[in-house]
Amino acid sequence: MNSSDIDNKHKLNIDYINISILIVLCLFFFGICLIYGTPVYNDSDQYIAMHVHREPVYPLFLYLIRCITPSHFKSVASILQSVLCIYASYRFVTYIRKTFDLRIPGTCICTLIVLTPYIITPLFSKLHIMMSIAIMSESVAIPLFILLVINLYDAFIKSKINKMLLAFLISLVLTLTRSQMIFTFILWFIMAVIMVCMRKPGESHKTGKAEVSPVADRFMGIIVCLIIMIRPQGCVDQGIQLCF
Repeated sequence: MNSSDIDNKHKLNIDYINISILIVLCLFFFGICLIYGTPVYNDSDQYIAMHVHREPVYPLFLYLIRCITPSHFKSVASILQSVLCIYASYRFVTYIRKTFDLRIPGTCICTLIVLTPYIITPLFSKLHIMMSIAIMSESVAIPLFILLVINLYDAFIKSKINKMLLAFLISLVLTLTRSQMIFTFILWFIMAVIMVCMRKPGESHKTGKAEVSPVADRFMGIIVCLIIMIRPQGCVDQGIQLCF
């Protein structure tokens, strides 16, 4: 096989499912952004005014955007929030698809699960909050939580300290975005304990990393699936309560 054949083979090695996932997510989130603009709700003014009793991350996020573009900062914030939602959702679906070797039906279900909070909140809340574009801290808390779950699971499976450190930083940012998310520190600690306790004795001589037992691997797979299923309710419950 000559070099041209190898190059052609690499060019044809395109994951159309991942591309389809990205297209669906872009259409969904940017479609919401184009149709609904930048909705402002009861608490939005407090974030914009950097009210003292609000957690600092989201007001600071709005302030930095307002310094760059004072007249269009809300629209820019909605676009950036949509991009963050697309990135986190794409990372999540493709990671779960690769890790658990999902077929097309499983990938579709996973995509639907990750979009669930953005679908149920506009339908069932009184104010029909659009979670991805609203000037509310939940707009960045949900995608950050998704990234936290990915890094925690990846850290457990691959025994990577840097992933655990990254997860800790995301947890810190989440807590400074919404104080209710302090439970993510507890989640991080539980995962760290599981990583220490549920692993094979000894270490790999080649990699120098602790080897995770198959039982622990399957156990953590179940844990991640449960977190995925309960995540929408846990992340947007207060937002829905404020609307009713």
